[in-house]
Amino acid sequence: MLRKIVATARQTAFGKAVVLGVTSAFLFGCGSSIGPIDVPSVPSINLPAPSLPGIGSRRSQPTGVFAAPGTEWGYVSAASADYLGLVVADEPRAALAARDALQEGGTAADAVTALFFTLAATNPAAASIGGGGICLIHDARTGTTQSVDFLPRAPADGGTVAIPGAVRGFARIQAGYGTLQWRDLVDPAAVIAAGHPMSRTLARRLDNADAQFAGSTRLRRTLTDSNGVFLDESDRFSQPNLAGTIGIIANRGPQDLYTGELAYRFVEEAAELGGRLTTIDMQSYQPNITTAQAINLPGQSAYIPAGATGAGFFFPEMMQKSLRGLPQNPAPGTPSASSIQADAASVLSDSGVRGNLPADFGSSSFAVTDSTGLTIACGVTMNGSFGTSHMGRSTGIIYARSPSDIEYGLSGAFLTPLIATNRAGTELRLAATAAGGPDAAASLLYTAINAPDMGLERTLSENGTRVTGTVNAISCGQETSDRRPVCRIGVDPRGSGLGAEALP
Repeated sequence: MLRKIVATARQTAFGKAVVLGVTSAFLFGCGSSIGPIDVPSVPSINLPAPSLPGIGSRRSQPTGVFAAPGTEWGYVSAASADYLGLVVADEPRAALAARDALQEGGTAADAVTALFFTLAATNPAAASIGGGGICLIHDARTGTTQSVDFLPRAPADGGTVAIPGAVRGFARIQAGYGTLQWRDLVDPAAVIAAGHPMSRTLARRLDNADAQFAGSTRLRRTLTDSNGVFLDESDRFSQPNLAGTIGIIANRGPQDLYTGELAYRFVEEAAELGGRLTTIDMQSYQPNITTAQAINLPGQSAYIPAGATGAGFFFPEMMQKSLRGLPQNPAPGTPSASSIQADAASVLSDSGVRGNLPADFGSSSFAVTDSTGLTIACGVTMNGSFGTSHMGRSTGIIYARSPSDIEYGLSGAFLTPLIATNRAGTELRLAATAAGGPDAAASLLYTAINAPDMGLERTLSENGTRVTGTVNAISCGQETSDRRPVCRIGVDPRGSGLGAEALP
């Protein structure tokens, strides 16, 4: 069983930002490394008071409800009846990038694209252009759900550095379901990468991180101040080389990372760090797009990644153990979160995986739904916190670990987006995502089983997650006497993410 998991993992504002991208492209074309670039400060973010720690705000008319742990909004909020879309994510600024894309008339596909590239700038411990992930796409108009696997893969010649899949994965999703221009979605992330206040999400990942960066001078220098002390929440976090790279991807298109100048740079600089991937590895990478795997949860139909993925194997095995022998209508909270976690450990043991797993798999998750009925739930991973802990010399890209590193290669098995609908697939019931280790997948199952009856707030508070293994969700159901559907956005109370609503 373990070999199956590992084998599948191996196979498987705008104006000045444009100038940034063009300037970066010129520097790359001349063979120069990208140094500090004079770019505007990060655009103001429209948030009602109070402000989010490390994010800032300006007072304006509210643009929809928010959900955030440790604020007066609370970590679960009910959405308006006429929303354009709903977003939940582990990192606030990335969630707001998705909210902005929705308010500009974009779809959920546009929103997750903007969210990912912003996340690569704001939370490189868990998201990177050098990493990958997996998404579910549910279209309520057709009742269909697709699984898009773009996980980091092992190069043909082995080595420590993975083939990156995220850029090509989100490009395929946006091309198939988006309506906005690629450049308009990606360029703002370049501005953010050039310099922004570090959010609590990343600052927490840097706690006690000294040993992790012992051999990574370049990355450590990026994450520390002039005295060598790790940056903290609200400190200015600047990645000028990454800003240039994102600008190139925005303006030349996603293919440049796989067949253009960026591909050659990526391969060349990975080799300096022990990587053995080739330009052929880059050129031949394609996402696997298949029909999502249908599963039956109590009282609802649900979809998870295809069975050919690690998560598509692990989650059903865990679910069968946890639900075996239960009555048709079990009491709320049954099985308990701790019981499901024990079942997750049992699945691993049965598969030959024993001993302690990494505390942080370097993963993050998010979900978006829009008013057209398109819902996308995703998880992204670096196969370990900050991946290889090495950064490209001129690109600023942090390389993901190859899944051939068995300990960290299991990350994809626990990366489980889930979408639940009515039997016809025409109405969303739940879009929930988990990122982290086996306990996070267990917490996702607990959330999916109990959210309809216990409510999203109670379910998230009791599902047993931790900072490096969170669950975020969008839950919709008929809660009022007139049976009018109510949707709620909920972010993990033990994390530091954000749920946001886009209004017309």
